[in-house]
Amino acid sequence: MILITGGAGYLGSHTAVALLKAGHEVIILDNFSNSHHVTISKIERLSGKDLAFIEGDCRKKDVLDRVFSEYEVEAVFHMAASKSVFESNASPLEYADNNITSTINLLKACSKKPVKQFIFSSSAAVYNPANNNNLDEDTPIDIKKSSYAFNKYACERLLLDFSAVNPATNCYILRYFNPIGANPSGLLPENPKSDTVNLLPAIHQVALGRAPELVIHGNDYNTHDGTCVRDYVHISDIAKAHVAVLAYQSAGKPLVLNLGSGQGLSVLDIVQAFEKVNGCKIPYRFGPPRSVDAPYLVSDISRAQRCIHWSPKLKYTEALKDGWFAARQLT
Repeated sequence: MILITGGAGYLGSHTAVALLKAGHEVIILDNFSNSHHVTISKIERLSGKDLAFIEGDCRKKDVLDRVFSEYEVEAVFHMAASKSVFESNASPLEYADNNITSTINLLKACSKKPVKQFIFSSSAAVYNPANNNNLDEDTPIDIKKSSYAFNKYACERLLLDFSAVNPATNCYILRYFNPIGANPSGLLPENPKSDTVNLLPAIHQVALGRAPELVIHGNDYNTHDGTCVRDYVHISDIAKAHVAVLAYQSAGKPLVLNLGSGQGLSVLDIVQAFEKVNGCKIPYRFGPPRSVDAPYLVSDISRAQRCIHWSPKLKYTEALKDGWFAARQLT
């Protein structure tokens, strides 16, 4: 049985579908603070499989005791987390409680009933890019820019320490870049309950007529058009990477992997591509730059290609099309 914390969320739901289709048994633990109950039935519909589900918070010992007593958990995907860089700086204690405490309690539960694999969802937000080169896993870390980055790296360090004293558990740290898109069915849109500052949901709000224009933060960065460059990868490809990582046996310290496309696209690149692919006009204006935004944040995925034999197969234009189709199903 594979446990996915936060399994009803955007990342977790796509991963659950991929794991179920690959023949794995799945249990989802989610408190629905930023996700929706209906997602559970959608996962089952898309996969054609039943899954186990417990509603609860992985910060709570009694909830975790129930999960590990009722199910034989062999692997854990820890995806439950608060994830807004800007919100984290406004609410640092709440973010630390939700992100770090949940990880500590989950690792404690895993140490009592040893699991074979523990996969932690981290972020490219931990990196300190010094120039416009693609970032490998040895790029220097910068946790000063946001509480979110601090949370993620603190959890990475906890996993390193856990691995040292629990060698029977293979541990993995996955640093995501910018997952976008949706399952082509349209059933699993990126649909958080909280306000989002992610680019594609913001574009969708404009395209749906719910916002008058897109605000692009900064147009004087050292990039080809002055707007920030990021690495966008289809969420379905990211889900497949999670299936692939289960086949890799880590040895010694946790395996750290970048998951991205390896291709850099600016904010304006994405806006223009979205307009072309979907036949929508996206009005925009430039706003002031944000202190937490790096000019260039693009992955080097050679380690993932080498270790888990994974590379993204879907184009970013397919992600723009699939994401927009899913967003329209919410209207």
